[in-house]
Amino acid sequence: MLEAGRDRVGAGAVLYCNTCPCLTCSIKIVQVGIAEVVFSQSYYMDEEAARIFREAGVKLRQFSPPREGLVVLGNEKGLTNRTIDE
Repeated sequence: MLEAGRDRVGAGAVLYCNTCPCLTCSIKIVQVGIAEVVFSQSYYMDEEAARIFREAGVKLRQFSPPREGLVVLGNEKGLTNRTIDE
């Protein structure tokens, strides 16, 4: 991500990650211009990291997948929403 930098990441980029970013990663996310961070699993987030995102205007949200299975947003027949049971 840092190697790509602002020029190759692009404005309005969204970062998807498993856990809420730590302080070090939060600073780097802001530096490259990520606009939104979507994470799945939560853990204690450093207040300083939360402040950095707020001040930089980076949207932070938690995604909770549906209990029924995965949502598939597209397939060969076009964009459809369907649920796959595991």
